Amino acid sequence: MWSMKTYAAAICLAALAAAGCSHSPQVNTLAGWPDAEPGYEQGVSACFAAVCNNTLIMAGGANFAQVPAADGGTKCFYSGIYAASTSGDSLQWQCVGKLPEPLAYGVSLPSGDSLIVAGGSNALGSRTAVMGINLIGGKAHISQLPSLPVAIDNAAGCVSNGTAYIVGGNASGVPSNAVYSLNLADRYAAWQQIATLPEARVQPVCAVVNGTLYVWGGFQPAQGDSIEAEVYTSGIAINLGQGACRPMPAPVDADGSEVTLSGGAAVAYANGRIVAAGGVNRNIFLDAISGTYSLVAKDEYLKQPPEWYRFNQVLYVFDTDAQQWTTIGSYAPLARAGAALAAATSNVFYCIGGEVKPGIRAANVSKIEL
Repeated sequence: MWSMKTYAAAICLAALAAAGCSHSPQVNTLAGWPDAEPGYEQGVSACFAAVCNNTLIMAGGANFAQVPAADGGTKCFYSGIYAASTSGDSLQWQCVGKLPEPLAYGVSLPSGDSLIVAGGSNALGSRTAVMGINLIGGKAHISQLPSLPVAIDNAAGCVSNGTAYIVGGNASGVPSNAVYSLNLADRYAAWQQIATLPEARVQPVCAVVNGTLYVWGGFQPAQGDSIEAEVYTSGIAINLGQGACRPMPAPVDADGSEVTLSGGAAVAYANGRIVAAGGVNRNIFLDAISGTYSLVAKDEYLKQPPEWYRFNQVLYVFDTDAQQWTTIGSYAPLARAGAALAAATSNVFYCIGGEVKPGIRAANVSKIEL
């Protein structure tokens, strides 16, 4: 008799075959990591990243390079812009410039040959600035785009048909349920709020397919006595023509329990599908942000081994036609929170940095081939 996990694996293989996949996904950790800034070699989370003209660009990020978070360390922010060719089995990084200031926790918006960097935060607080990064003659050229209407950090974002979208996060320090858009083709355009989520979601994931913006995960911290902490598993589909929202199913694990994509990443790819990777464990994360600490004492929370936090290492695919999730494998290098996910082609992606556990970063890049 098959076990639940064996049965789930069989279902996954059948789904892959039905989708026309001839082989299982390949996930390989590549050699090479930037080290031009002191402390960067320890890895970062919440960096900006995109693949432009066969070049992987990453910028900024944050870590605890000097004193570990578990010992009360102060977060370090970085400003370097790095580039590496995506050809070959290793990444040869070059420092090609700097952001105007150290920055992390913003939104990466890939657009043609540009990486658009929107919002974010550093030791001085959150930011409204939006800028485009282009490589010209092997060096980063930065251009200014319309600023955000409010300072935004820890939001999700994507670009579709020349329009950029930003969802949730913190707006001027307050958890947000707003959805903003910007017409990138109109030099005189400004960011506009186009929809409102049913609830605020910090660190959600999102992607646009066929005129619909899909959102999953995210969390809301407790706010006084009126709002309890919550970590969301459910999804929301937003009709971009009407702004109307409707619920979407959550991804589930092999036991059928709903999974959160909070702190993970998602991008649209071939045939109306969305791939999602990483994220925290809902129960463990909620236990901490609610202040309950029933699983471990508060002063021991940051001192557990990485496997204790049970970050998501399953690769999920959502079929927007069938409106259902499929799991297509479990990969230890993808068990990250705060990693960037950059699409190189319709079926090749790069998972960059992120947390191995709260306070500890990964100094590597994994290549995902679907």
